Amino acid sequence: MKISITLGDIVYWFFRLNGCFTIQNFIVHSERNAVQETEVDLLAVRFPDRKELDMRDHPIFSNQKVQLFIVEGKLNKCSFNPATKRNFDEILRRVGFVHDEEAEKIKECLNANGKWEDGR
Repeated sequence: MKISITLGDIVYWFFRLNGCFTIQNFIVHSERNAVQETEVDLLAVRFPDRKELDMRDHPIFSNQKVQLFIVEGKLNKCSFNPATKRNFDEILRRVGFVHDEEAEKIKECLNANGKWEDGR
C-alpha cells in the first residue's frame, strides 16, 4: 500500500501537534456580494497555557498570548497571493481576532512584514 503525504498534510500536523486549533482551506467571501475572494491553506489558533501531551513545542509558539497563524504551504519562501494580501483585514474580522478599527492597520503591517504582534 502506497501512502501519499502532501505538503498540506505536513503543515497541518505541524500546527496540530503544537497545540493549535486548525481550519484547512479557509475561504474568504466578500461582504458585498458573497463571492469567494481568496482561500487560505490553513488558519491556526493557539491559546496560552494550552496543555496536551508532554512534549516540547516549537519555539515559534508562545504560552504568553493568543496566536493566530494565516498559513500558506510553500516549498520555498512563503509569499501570499495578491488576493490574500488584499483580504488580510477580512480574515481578521471573520475570525474575530481584532477589533474592526484595528484590522486595516494590521493588514498593512502583515503586508509589509509578514507578521504582526500586539504589544499588550
